[in-house]
Amino acid sequence: MRILHVIAGMDPGGAERMVLQLTQDALSRLDEVMVVSSPGLWSAKVEELGGVWREAPLGSRSGLATVAAVRKVRNAIGELRPHLVHSHNVRAALATRMALVSARSDSKHITTLHGLNPSDYLSAARMLKLAGTRVVACAPSVGGSLQEAGYPPSRLSVIVNGANLEPATEDRISAMRSRVSQSGRPLVVGVGRLTDQKNWDLLIEVAELLPSVRFVVAGSGELREHLVSRAKETGGDVEFIGNVDDIPALLGAADCLISTSDWEGLPLSLLEALSLGTPSVVPGVDGINDVIPESCAVIVKDRSPTSFAEAIERLIADESLSAGLREIAKLESKNWSLAQMLEKYAAEYQVVLGRPSQ
Repeated sequence: MRILHVIAGMDPGGAERMVLQLTQDALSRLDEVMVVSSPGLWSAKVEELGGVWREAPLGSRSGLATVAAVRKVRNAIGELRPHLVHSHNVRAALATRMALVSARSDSKHITTLHGLNPSDYLSAARMLKLAGTRVVACAPSVGGSLQEAGYPPSRLSVIVNGANLEPATEDRISAMRSRVSQSGRPLVVGVGRLTDQKNWDLLIEVAELLPSVRFVVAGSGELREHLVSRAKETGGDVEFIGNVDDIPALLGAADCLISTSDWEGLPLSLLEALSLGTPSVVPGVDGINDVIPESCAVIVKDRSPTSFAEAIERLIADESLSAGLREIAKLESKNWSLAQMLEKYAAEYQVVLGRPSQ
């Protein structure tokens, strides 16, 4: 089978990681895979895995860039002649639809919706219907919100995100701790893009309330300069360290993971942390509420800085609480394994292609 993935960019992130995972899985099945996106730090990883990457300005919202992106996607369709085009999120789905029509291609089209701001579901449902695509939601709440916004349930599936990491060795954890920690102080780690959605400003407010705790955020994005400046102005100890290659070592060095997002589909960074047993303090939003039981993570419902700070203090002070969360998280993570997700996508592809189930 020949598969084309269309995604806005290939900088480190959850959706991009999924594209790499799906690419690797398809190549292991002897499929051919091409990825079309704006350039990013992970663009080269596609070809390192054995796939093909092609550039298209899918990350820009301008009209001219959209026209150019559609042309590039159309060219990729002509080059690969895919059986299946898998787009990721709404703008990529629309560009894919226009490219398929322009190329007069009979390739089948599927889109993964990785989560949306709650205010965007109505417009997303309209645009995805225009795109004529089958949609896979990354969590039950994402699928439910899209259906409530008017997307037909007959063209909608839910495949829960899957992720797991192999624990880092003690040497790697020690090296990471030396890099990011300070004088044995408690270490709280955030992982994700530096964007409005992730609300790292809230993390900075939490850090102000916990001056004896060190906070480190791994990730890059357009808000880096603002966040670094804001962190320096406060009394908290927050460092934005950019992208980190060895996430298992970073999570292994952490006393806990924190997420302060305004909304999420189902963040892979959280699933990965829980698969390692890293105690986690997260907001009660979207797919997190669907999939993550309160027995394996501290879920902050009101999302206030004080509530986040109190949760972190409890985890640091109460070793039995932290140890309990570690054990339950490892057990629960079997429910969102990467292998399970990949198997379900492989089966979904067969459904979209109209092939009988094996």
